[in-house]
Amino acid sequence: MSFAFGQATLFHLADIARFSRVMRTTGKSLQLVVLGADIHAGHRVLLRTAKQRGVAVVAVELVDEVGGHAVTSQNPEQHNPAPQNPAPQNPAPQQAVHDKTAELRPEIMEILREAEVDAVVPYTRAPGYTESLWPQGLRTQITPPDGLEDSAELAQALTTHLSLLHAVAPETIIAGEKDYEFLLRLQQAITDLHLDVKVQGVPTVRMPDGLAMSLRNTAIPATDREKALALSAALTAGAHVAERGAEAVLSTAADVLRAAGVQPDYLELRARDFGPAPEEGDARLLVAATFGGVRLVDNVGVPVGIGFRNLDGDN
Repeated sequence: MSFAFGQATLFHLADIARFSRVMRTTGKSLQLVVLGADIHAGHRVLLRTAKQRGVAVVAVELVDEVGGHAVTSQNPEQHNPAPQNPAPQNPAPQQAVHDKTAELRPEIMEILREAEVDAVVPYTRAPGYTESLWPQGLRTQITPPDGLEDSAELAQALTTHLSLLHAVAPETIIAGEKDYEFLLRLQQAITDLHLDVKVQGVPTVRMPDGLAMSLRNTAIPATDREKALALSAALTAGAHVAERGAEAVLSTAADVLRAAGVQPDYLELRARDFGPAPEEGDARLLVAATFGGVRLVDNVGVPVGIGFRNLDGDN
């Protein structure tokens, strides 16, 4: 296999660890970014961050050839239709592998080349594929503590990322702060499992109107677009009264949402480790709400009892 930096060279899951070892012996630092099947502007910031820090390795979820949907273990029937001549009930693992049922989108590869990514690792969570993370199906899963987001979804996301960490063996994994609870649980899992990997959070990328960048944004009904803007407005308003304490932060944010006619799925102020908010110190204000069936999440850091105006260097 020929390799040149910045050319988005494709690696199989089985080969990427060897590449990682070679890079480490030459003193280069591998930076991993994990993507789904699509890319938005926020992801491009992750790619730039990885490239600036070292050798950028990007894991990209595969899509099926027919529908363009991500190949996941949650809907195997969609991506593995019953064959005309059914195979034996218990085929050997090698008989279940399909080499041509999933591919990387050409437009995704073009974006990765423009970003001068160094290595690309296709993966799927579904069994029976050449690039499956779990060829025999998902048998072992990391379960996070109960929190604000759906525990089952967090568990699969954590297990996916940890599987890729073992396969790639990077020095750092880079992820956005928009999904703060996931980022926190990932750091906790890495610490608890004694993995030699750093987690680098990247601030949330926002659209000009303040809405956090997300693939879900395009699915928000036009009639709900203005309401959706209340999420970032509520977070900003709450953070700006941080010096008045946790109760003022929450009540101010809730007032903004109420005025916009938004009923949040949750509005919480938590410590950075997701414990109770401190009377004074760093905290995280988190919100989620559903608009026309599209669920959005957002969050912002809050210096409770201190306020941004009283931070060192702001006076």
